[in-house]
Amino acid sequence: MEKKRFCHLHLHTEYSLLDSSAKIKKVISRAKELGMESIAITDHGVMYGCVAFYKEAIAQGIKPILGCEVYVAGKSMNIKINDKDNGTYHLVLLVKNEVGYENLMKIVSAASIDGFYYKPRVDHDFLRKHSEGLIALSACLGGEVQKNLLNDDYEKSKEVALMYKDIFKDGFYLEIQDHGMEEQRKVTEGNIKLSRETEIPLIATNDVHYINQEDSKAHDILMCIQTGKTVEDQNRRRYPSNQFYLKSPEEMWDMFSYVPEALENTIKIADECNFDYEFHVSKLPNFPVPQEYKTHFDYLEEVCFEGLVERYDVFEQFKDKLIKVQDIKNFAETNEEAKEYVDRLSYELSVINQMGYVDYFLITWDFIKYSNDHGIPTGPGRGCFLPGTEILLSNGSIKSIEDIKIGDEVITAYGNLQLVENLLRYDIKEKIITIESANEKVKLTSDHKMLAIKASQCTKEWQDRSNLPVIYKKGCSFEEGCINKLYEEYKAEWIEANKLEKNDFILYPRTKEAVSDITYDLLEYCKQEEHLRYDENHIWYEIGSNNLQTNKINRFIKLDEDLCKLYGYFISEGWTTINEDIREYKFGFGFNKKETEYIDDAVNLVNKIFALQGRIAEHKTKEDTYVEFNSKVISEFLRQQCNKGANNKRIPYDVIKNTRDYNLKLLVANMFRGNGSYSDINCEEASFRIKYTTTSIELTRQLRMILARLGYWSTFKTRFKEQEQMHDEYSVCISGKQLLRWNDDFENYKIPVREQKFYRNDSFYMDDDYFYIKIKNKTEEEYTGKVYDLSVPGDTSYVANSMAVHNSAAGSIVAYTLGITKINPIKYSLLFERFLNPERVSMPDIDSDFCYERRQEVIDYVVDKYGVNNVSQIITFGTMAARLCLRDVGRAMNYSYAEVDRIAKMIPTMLGITIEKALDLNPELKAAYENEDRLKTLIDVSKTLEGLPRHSSTHAAGVVIASKPLVEYVPLQRNEDMIVTQFDMTTLEELGLLKMDFLGLRTLTVMSDTVKMIKENRGIDIDLDKIDFEDKNVYNMIGEGKTAGVFQLESPGMTSFMKELKPDCLEDIIAGISLYRPGPMSEIPRYIEGKRNKDSVHYETPELENILDVTYGVMVYQGALRSSAKKHRNVG
Repeated sequence: MEKKRFCHLHLHTEYSLLDSSAKIKKVISRAKELGMESIAITDHGVMYGCVAFYKEAIAQGIKPILGCEVYVAGKSMNIKINDKDNGTYHLVLLVKNEVGYENLMKIVSAASIDGFYYKPRVDHDFLRKHSEGLIALSACLGGEVQKNLLNDDYEKSKEVALMYKDIFKDGFYLEIQDHGMEEQRKVTEGNIKLSRETEIPLIATNDVHYINQEDSKAHDILMCIQTGKTVEDQNRRRYPSNQFYLKSPEEMWDMFSYVPEALENTIKIADECNFDYEFHVSKLPNFPVPQEYKTHFDYLEEVCFEGLVERYDVFEQFKDKLIKVQDIKNFAETNEEAKEYVDRLSYELSVINQMGYVDYFLITWDFIKYSNDHGIPTGPGRGCFLPGTEILLSNGSIKSIEDIKIGDEVITAYGNLQLVENLLRYDIKEKIITIESANEKVKLTSDHKMLAIKASQCTKEWQDRSNLPVIYKKGCSFEEGCINKLYEEYKAEWIEANKLEKNDFILYPRTKEAVSDITYDLLEYCKQEEHLRYDENHIWYEIGSNNLQTNKINRFIKLDEDLCKLYGYFISEGWTTINEDIREYKFGFGFNKKETEYIDDAVNLVNKIFALQGRIAEHKTKEDTYVEFNSKVISEFLRQQCNKGANNKRIPYDVIKNTRDYNLKLLVANMFRGNGSYSDINCEEASFRIKYTTTSIELTRQLRMILARLGYWSTFKTRFKEQEQMHDEYSVCISGKQLLRWNDDFENYKIPVREQKFYRNDSFYMDDDYFYIKIKNKTEEEYTGKVYDLSVPGDTSYVANSMAVHNSAAGSIVAYTLGITKINPIKYSLLFERFLNPERVSMPDIDSDFCYERRQEVIDYVVDKYGVNNVSQIITFGTMAARLCLRDVGRAMNYSYAEVDRIAKMIPTMLGITIEKALDLNPELKAAYENEDRLKTLIDVSKTLEGLPRHSSTHAAGVVIASKPLVEYVPLQRNEDMIVTQFDMTTLEELGLLKMDFLGLRTLTVMSDTVKMIKENRGIDIDLDKIDFEDKNVYNMIGEGKTAGVFQLESPGMTSFMKELKPDCLEDIIAGISLYRPGPMSEIPRYIEGKRNKDSVHYETPELENILDVTYGVMVYQGALRSSAKKHRNVG
């Protein structure tokens, strides 16, 4: 029997965002299983997945056909108002050849950039101009021909069909489908009739949106996620059947055997479509070189040798002369120092030439040279935040950014929990910005983005409008007097720090309620001791020869409202004593004698939770009452949950992440019962506020996050210790109009309320997601040292010092001689391979920063040189990760929050985790999957949807530059006000396009201005590139420990190290910093001994001496490590 052949030509992949669950790799694998020889991609309005689809199909031995289901405006793509005669229709376009691919890119790009109105649209005129090399299918029921047939307007449908035939000639086909819908049967009859009358051929398709028939349920849930609905909503978008899957050739022939030509035409079209990508072939702009040079390499070589002569004194005799490369090479044969430089330069140039990167370096050199020639300061790329910046973790605690580890879980700018993927650190010398808000300050580089709102001035009819009293915001006390409500136009945006001003608003995210049923087994808090006893319900000890039993306490403790109440008391007034030497194990609370209600409450709670009685004792002279309990187990439990000592107290992490808001209110109220206070409302001068005071900095951060979650904004105040034996004291303060609702929320800690006409509440407002906090001050200062940034996947953001913030080729002598970098790679033993490996297939990535105020001049120069249509920003995609996917699916399936949260929290918090991996790693999750049908359904659906792209956004700094209009290389789209590529950065590099980062640094401007001011005011010329690094007075000062204010050298440990080291050159300082942090501190004594006594230096092999002599035999730098590895391989 002859094999049935068929090719799917109408297929949506995962890049029809939230509209298809067909992952590229799996859909192609399934097509191969079904014996198909070719397959097409036709996502809605975009070409996001074309390259990935092509590569995967080729890898699996299937012919890829590229295409797109575009949207066509009935009249004009330029009409952007409601017009019933300008409806939007579907049309499938398929690429036949290179011309067709270029035309499809132009169609898709124009649809987004010029024609977007709810959807990216083109029109008939645009299609007519760009139809060559394309095949068109009339699409689904949303196609223009089909719509008219459904409207019983046969003549109009015929007119439209003939129009498309005129546009695409023999490349237009009438599409027929059968998903069991009556409308399709009607359309199919009409299209068959049209085909006979117009001789337009038929094509059979199946409009694939998922891979297998059983995936229809997951796809239906995906539709709910897209539209924010649940499966139980009656008025929601849904597909009418479960037939939108990748059907086999046999199934398609069974459906359409009565029109075999419609099936055969799929193979005919597949044979006609022949387009291949060309990867890793440079599409760099063709850099213009002077006519006298035969090749671009000749020009690059000469420019580099000119830079060599300029930068190294050994070539003094060639300065101010016409450079001849061969003369310098000949000289190098007679001079050992010159030979080292020439050999290194020649090697790098040969690699660059071999790799095809000549134009890359010329282009980079060109705009750096332009900057230098026009006095625009430049510098190397760098990071974002200064050391000491406090990052908010998911448990409410904080950690300095330099101490963050990969895998730490942080709060994102959107209130979500995400794992840190990477920590980036750089050295900078530039102006940094300090943003001050709500008693918090964050120091960051000027171009780093913060989630913020640009505020508007108050519009109330004030008599004196020259000094307006407030900045307008939602909830303002003077709202009734507004001329217009400017806040209605407020929109949170990612704004660079240098563009923010005093009185603008920065955002602090409110985390959301998350509930899990948690039960603690106190046996897990016990050491396995000889006298320990337990059963299914209790724990106790049997002591002595008579086996005397201690009190039996409850073994299993629920995290409920009673435990949260007890935690509140313990955090504020509790203590533990665990002394193994005298076998004393106690915990207890301290209250004022008058607080009898609190005393009784604490005693009853301990008895109710643990089944333990306590002892109440009054102090003989003080107004204090103590409540004590004897229990080693409970003492260990409370200590592990709430930490040891007043200075380290914390709210248990489980409480923050897993309990209801109601329970949090009970906990906070009892905390305030112990360490809270409120102002005297009878004193007119006193502000209306309450505060919580503690010596635990972690507790203050946790309390702020909880209060924000509950709808209260708080500020910090610190009282620094006056005596050595004392501790700094921190207060969390809540004030203003928000306190009017305090008593409704915190019934166990009610405060006296003072009604007043006006409240000073203009510093913030809130909604369900954020607090909007007014910037009190913004300053700039010069800074030299390290900065840090985090890489956080998903939301690409985190919270730094209580503010929502965004994430964010020095070793080359070629780069040094071209002036791209000012770091001498020979002097500092920097390896070329670290930055440009001859084995790499992607282009080098040399980032340069420009003076912020003049950066646009450089961009304008690049645009002018290469063309306005040749420069664009770059797209990125967010995906549905394991936990997020489970939560999305659970919401769409209308499962309870607790039910979904329980499963989501069983997913381990580790990089690269998937639901499938989690099932292998977590027995509890696997047991739930195997034994609970509802949860099995949740997990199965989530596994199908996990990893799908969720949304597109714009890369923070990436810019692509091409030799001709980018639309001839990649499809483009408009993201808000920016034009971006539809391919991500990796794909662009694979296609051979030039990607650069254009970052702006205000510090470079300040440095330049400073040099000019010194010249004008002092008559002194300073060349920043020729600073004297041999000044012995500086090294003597450092060696004497006078390092106050010297970045990275001022800590006690580093100061002590410098006093021992007695540095006498810059290399000692560099090596010292590298040894102390982050690197091998254990090698510090060996380094110091080697410096003092060269005879003590030992090398594992003689070959390492040339590499490690500068660091006295100690492995300090990565470059030295790599060189050592090479030497070892060569010796071996």
